[in-house]
Amino acid sequence: MKKKIGIFFMALAFITLIPLVIGLFQTDIDKENIMGNLIAFFMFLTIGVILFLAVLSDKKYDVKMQKKYELERKRKSEEERNIKISQEKAEKERFVELTNKVSETLNSYAKKEGDEILLNDFKDFDILLKKNQDVIIEIKREYIQDFIKISNYLKAKKDNIKLVFNSINNSKSIQEVIELDRLLKNKIYTYNIVLFHSINMITSLVKNDMIIFYEIYEKFDGLDIFNSNWEKNISEKLDLIGDKLDDISNEIGDLNYMSENLLESLGKEVTAQLESIDSSIKFNNLLTGIQAYKLNNNTKKLIR
Repeated sequence: MKKKIGIFFMALAFITLIPLVIGLFQTDIDKENIMGNLIAFFMFLTIGVILFLAVLSDKKYDVKMQKKYELERKRKSEEERNIKISQEKAEKERFVELTNKVSETLNSYAKKEGDEILLNDFKDFDILLKKNQDVIIEIKREYIQDFIKISNYLKAKKDNIKLVFNSINNSKSIQEVIELDRLLKNKIYTYNIVLFHSINMITSLVKNDMIIFYEIYEKFDGLDIFNSNWEKNISEKLDLIGDKLDDISNEIGDLNYMSENLLESLGKEVTAQLESIDSSIKFNNLLTGIQAYKLNNNTKKLIR
């Protein structure tokens, strides 16, 4: 707009020169008219030049602002790129740390072929029950059903342990790995101690040691192992939450019969029973694992 107005005034300035030039060739020169035309010429020319200079100044300003805008845009773009690179680096480091933590945690457990967690096989309990069922029936037929319920509990518990173990691979954070590891160790402890007491129940019953048998039986009964409701809850909802027995597993870790003298005598009988079915379960190994977990857990509680 300024440019057009400037052209207009400059055009007016040159138009005022026409009568001035014509007047120079006339004999009768009108000095006042010439002076007026000169004043008009310089006035219009000045206005036009000022407007043209204003246009040039605006262009310089626009160029300056454009450069400033480009510099700011490049600065922001570089800043965003650096932030993105930093975030990608942090995410990569987090992923590497998480992957290493998952691998370290999974490798801390004994595994079978196919990377499946290795547990004491509860099926040896079933074999031991089958071997002694005639003797148990003679004592009390209903005990067979109770032992079957224990077997079902161990099976559901083992499936639940596998679920937690496999879930570690899908952890979203190191904290989640730590929590799943803690939960898994507690579930394995519960599984092993129930298996341990269950084998001891069969042995004590067939050897007519009813004191040990009923001590274990009453404790299991108080924990609802013989109640079918837990079976439905565990088998139909294999989640990552500990069940009732997980929360109070310490209650079955300190039964009276587990004193050193009584265990030594019972251990020999249990070992003989397990060897008679060629079991992979070793009484002393199972007991040592239980005691080690309990000691480690108690130490951690004292530190806290």
